[in-house]
Amino acid sequence: MRTHIPKTDIPIIIHLSGEEIRLFLSAAKPDDFRGEAKSAIKLYQKDPHLFSDKHLLEYGSNIEQAINHPMRIEIRHTTNHGAAQVVAKGIWGATLRQEVINKIRAELAKVDKHIEVRLAGTSSFEFNVKGVNKSCSIRFLRHTWPDVLTQMNYTEGPFIDSRKTNTIIVADGDGTIYDGPKAGHTLPTMAKSSAREALIGWLEAGGVFMLNSGNELERNVFRLKDGLSAHLFNRILVAGNGGADLVCFDTNQKPVWVNGFRDLALSDEVGKYILDIVYIGDDGSEDGNDWAAFKEVGPERSVLVARDFKRSYDTRLRTGYVGHFVRGTKTYLEIATLKAKNNKNGKPFLSAWAVV
Repeated sequence: MRTHIPKTDIPIIIHLSGEEIRLFLSAAKPDDFRGEAKSAIKLYQKDPHLFSDKHLLEYGSNIEQAINHPMRIEIRHTTNHGAAQVVAKGIWGATLRQEVINKIRAELAKVDKHIEVRLAGTSSFEFNVKGVNKSCSIRFLRHTWPDVLTQMNYTEGPFIDSRKTNTIIVADGDGTIYDGPKAGHTLPTMAKSSAREALIGWLEAGGVFMLNSGNELERNVFRLKDGLSAHLFNRILVAGNGGADLVCFDTNQKPVWVNGFRDLALSDEVGKYILDIVYIGDDGSEDGNDWAAFKEVGPERSVLVARDFKRSYDTRLRTGYVGHFVRGTKTYLEIATLKAKNNKNGKPFLSAWAVV
């Protein structure tokens, strides 16, 4: 279980996260925030006892109900050895979040914990074993591409044969392939995503798609399956829990662990296969959870769908900047599918920005 956090490291992550969430909530002024942040601050100041580590863990323990708790700690995919990932949510504000992540990193380093922490969304922090991130599944595919296609029961389509071209589009979840969650609202899925038809077009053409989300794996699977037909799932992979786990689907669309992933995901050997790959994400920050995937595929294969291109973003991402969140992903998928249909020589064809 090389990609999972050891059981002995989980308590300090919970302690540090809970302390920082409570520090934020006790000092923040409700009128300086809005939405779930404002509600969270008011709730804490009304009754701080509801935000002990024990309470925060309880709020994050139910996969279906966790979305309704804007302050929580989730321990994802627990085993006898530990957990795939820990996620803490409940601190808002770009500058403050940067300060907090630096502080947590320093505290983990003091006790020699090999844990990586990243920003996610607008108020979350993701904890994984050092080296486990969104690049893991991509590196793994460079080592095992034909074997993974075989386990998926992949079949080529009328325009793409990924056994020959090694073609795959990889995308983040929230804000990229479907909308992000909001407390008190139904969890957004592919069924109502503006990118749904474009993704179906890509899959029908024969393209492979991998959802590469920092989110909880079962939640990722549910959200993707709600809106896609059963016959498309032999062209789909799902990576979750911050890069710690990877599944494909059997003939009944049941998720199945991809063989060898947890043993090879952290290999630093050069992969055997050159992938015709693009990664689509909505966060260009080097402290965000998309950065590892952007870095792994390279700027020429990175598509950024963030609302704005911030001054802090690496300028090399400008080439593939589309904007418009899910609608930007829709645009890229449509163009990639059109390029596939016009690809007469059957060679790799993806690039960071196909509309130029």
